[in-house]
Amino acid sequence: MDAVEELFTWTRYARETRALFKLSSKIGTLEKRYSEEELQGDERYEKLIAERERIQQTAREEMNELSPQELKEFMQLIDDAES
Repeated sequence: MDAVEELFTWTRYARETRALFKLSSKIGTLEKRYSEEELQGDERYEKLIAERERIQQTAREEMNELSPQELKEFMQLIDDAES
């Protein structure tokens, strides 16, 4: 049961991490393409920023709950996914 729970937790972390990278990439693309003035007040851009902040906050809270060994394992998963 513990193994299944741990796998579920890692899967959730990985999903949130991918979502965060995807949002950051979209935001970065928009910020390169458009000026700050053009983006200010754009509802779609503001929603992306708000969603990124929400995911970052959730990730911070969850990371604080990890033991040092769990954090090391999670970082290894991220490294492996980027390879």
